[in-house]
Amino acid sequence: MSRILNLINGHLRGDLAAYRGIALLPLRTISCTSRKQAHESDAHTSALRKRWKDTADTVIIGGGCVGVSVAYHLAKAGMKDVVLLEKSDLTAGSTWHAAGLATYYHPGINLKKVHYDSIKLYEKLEEETGQAVGFHNPGSVRIASSAARVDEMRYQMTRTHWHVTEQYMIEPERVLELFPLLNIDKVLAGLYTQETVTLTPTL
Repeated sequence: MSRILNLINGHLRGDLAAYRGIALLPLRTISCTSRKQAHESDAHTSALRKRWKDTADTVIIGGGCVGVSVAYHLAKAGMKDVVLLEKSDLTAGSTWHAAGLATYYHPGINLKKVHYDSIKLYEKLEEETGQAVGFHNPGSVRIASSAARVDEMRYQMTRTHWHVTEQYMIEPERVLELFPLLNIDKVLAGLYTQETVTLTPTL
């Protein structure tokens, strides 16, 4: 995460310096768990004081996946003075113990597009920033053991034309091929989603 934010900071500095000669307004990320940690070294404290300002165009409170994502996208959109405040370490809250699962499967059309864009972003994030995110794409299989669940899967398949997706209904035998440890005695069908990825939620 720190590499990503440093890269954003670099982009902001370059963009701002080239924009009508306006004075440099840096992106500032401040993490201070206590007064003691904030003053561990005189050099760090001095640098922090030089960068600190009383105002900012945008202030984001919370350095979890949402806060960092907002800072990243605002910077890419051209925001020049963004401050991210985190009381502890980045991703130390709810993000820290998240499963790190991102899937393209969702009943809502709009959120399905958000999921798709997120997966595509994670695919290229390491190349763009140099920060590994633990990207792994094993795919996923959802199991139907009732007629109602099978109907739900069929309904999902009718909506796949809204966005490009690798998603298929599969027979129990194919489910067993993909996951040999599963007891398929009560399995009626499966829904295979090719783009289901796992990530490292804290770096």
